[in-house]
Amino acid sequence: MKISNAKLSWFKNHLSSATFNDIYHSSSGALEESLYLFIQGNKLVERWSVAHESDRFSIAEIGFGSGLNFLLTFKAWKEQAQKPGRLFYTAFEKYPITKTDLITIYKKWPHLSKESDTFLKIYPDHTAGCHRLLIDTSITLDLHFGCASESIDHIKAGFQLKTNSWFLDGFSPDKNPDLWTLELFKKLAFHSAPGCTLSTYTAAGAVARNLKAAGFRIKKINGYGKKRHSIIGILEKAQSNSPSSNNRPWLNIETFQTRSSEPKKAVIIGAGLAGGTTALALARRGWTVTVLEAADAVLQGASGIDQLALHCRLISENSCLALFFLHSYLFSQRYYSLLNNGTAWNQTGLLQLANATNKKKTSDLTKVSDFYDTRVVRLMDPKVAASLAGLNLLETITDNGSLYFPEGGWIDSAKLSKNLLTHPNITVRLNHSVNQLTRENDIWRLGSDCKNPISSPVVIVASSFAAKKFECLKTLPLQEIYGQATKVPISKASKGLSKVICGERSIFPQNDEHHTVSASYFRLDGEKCISDLIDARRVNQENISRASSMFQEEEIFQTEKLHALSAVRSAPIDFIPIIGPAPNFTEMNANYLNLTRNKKTKFEKTQSKSDYHKGLYLSIGHGSHGAATCPLGGEIIASLVTQDPLPISGKTLDELSASRFIIRDLQKQKKMASN
Repeated sequence: MKISNAKLSWFKNHLSSATFNDIYHSSSGALEESLYLFIQGNKLVERWSVAHESDRFSIAEIGFGSGLNFLLTFKAWKEQAQKPGRLFYTAFEKYPITKTDLITIYKKWPHLSKESDTFLKIYPDHTAGCHRLLIDTSITLDLHFGCASESIDHIKAGFQLKTNSWFLDGFSPDKNPDLWTLELFKKLAFHSAPGCTLSTYTAAGAVARNLKAAGFRIKKINGYGKKRHSIIGILEKAQSNSPSSNNRPWLNIETFQTRSSEPKKAVIIGAGLAGGTTALALARRGWTVTVLEAADAVLQGASGIDQLALHCRLISENSCLALFFLHSYLFSQRYYSLLNNGTAWNQTGLLQLANATNKKKTSDLTKVSDFYDTRVVRLMDPKVAASLAGLNLLETITDNGSLYFPEGGWIDSAKLSKNLLTHPNITVRLNHSVNQLTRENDIWRLGSDCKNPISSPVVIVASSFAAKKFECLKTLPLQEIYGQATKVPISKASKGLSKVICGERSIFPQNDEHHTVSASYFRLDGEKCISDLIDARRVNQENISRASSMFQEEEIFQTEKLHALSAVRSAPIDFIPIIGPAPNFTEMNANYLNLTRNKKTKFEKTQSKSDYHKGLYLSIGHGSHGAATCPLGGEIIASLVTQDPLPISGKTLDELSASRFIIRDLQKQKKMASN
């Protein structure tokens, strides 16, 4: 998951790549060439004006480099009065330039200072995969770090980019031939919308032939400056075959998306973090969203614990789920820092000890840290870790290793609740419990005991407890887990705590004259009341005792005037969030029954027509890492609903979808039968 940054060199004031021995920009003028070739070459301003009633215009770039083409597009977009509703910009870069180097480069372009300042605030310069950047309310930038051809392969078939213009801006074909192959150009054609244009500075014969073979009609134009010729083109023949190997039949886009002609209206059940972030993602896309909440306030239950830790759930292998949790964490950092000017976000840094899980065996932190960039997480020397928090930890606590997240921290849920659901497109209805969910004539009807039914073509269930009430979702494999945090007044000894410490308990820096210590967990079995199973006072004392035992100073926390913060989470049996379309369990079990005989069975596409409940989506089971996974989960759901490109790979969507339980169970039956 690590990636190498670009190695730069300057020659006669021109920026060059030491890796490819080639310049990034024309020696005749970087801004002028980019405007001439990419903005004017694709006739963007004119096309935006003509397409001003459309929902979205998509641009994709091979070779992001310094981001100059994006900055100029950003500026032109903001200056244009008539344009589509949103700009979606996708870029691919194998060797991203560091933020430090970009700051130096951008000083040469004061004309773009407003755009570059906005971009630099949220620019990531590390970690492979797709970084989704919310530039502003109308512009989304997806930065894919890694090999362009492989990155495009990870885009799930059926979720094409639908690009309106391609910027081909890689290094010259003789220096970087991988970006100019027929194989890659066929992938670009597959991900192109009808009438898609392209432009590139090169006019090399091999490039022209490959573009023609991929279905583009091309034309040579005068090059900029000393360049004799360049190429522009338009898609003449689309590629119908998918270049992706991730098109599993049980997650076919056609089976769950609603028609684009239907009203842009959605109902979300649950006003916790999952519901709130999904509502905001849809509202920013121009959708009218109604959020229904059974409680008398938003961000209640587990989402309402006073202080929520933000760090990355670490997995000691390079997998699509490890990348999902990593990008969820990185996206959430940017998300909370931008939301209402970051008033709820506290980037204090977070120290994770080896015993920071509920498992009896401590984690092998050395193995885990090998997969992550040091700008994400660092393996700490025990003595350094012991003194990092502002209060001295026992060195014996850090002997087994510890990890430091320099950009981690915590969220003030009270402040977050005041700004998460304030978008004018969002309406919140409190004290509204939904007990029935049925579909009639392509419309979902949500029934309640005391209120008239609400109807909507799209419904997102963002409450695990609500999901279990509905007949169509009752077989979701969820388990209830009780958690109790403790709110403790600050003391003279404790107020120096400056970092979030995650060990057997998580301890937060002071907030409004108190610390939060979280959390104990108990699985709930049977029908007994929580009060019959849990002694809240005893759990409070245990939380404080476990927290205090990590520090050198005795009795660091007060043991009086403790306040319990309790909640029940409903977690999936594999503790992975459920994000995606809601499966029809009965139909899917019947459609894929042959997996019990042969787990490699191939299915016809026609067999998957009834796999999902059309227009019904899930974002539930986020658990203790919900502060990290809910914002990206909201983007995933909104992308599925609005048919935007996804910020995750097709394989990752398969791993997050609730259909995973059905497919695994069927394949497990095959395995059990063979034994």
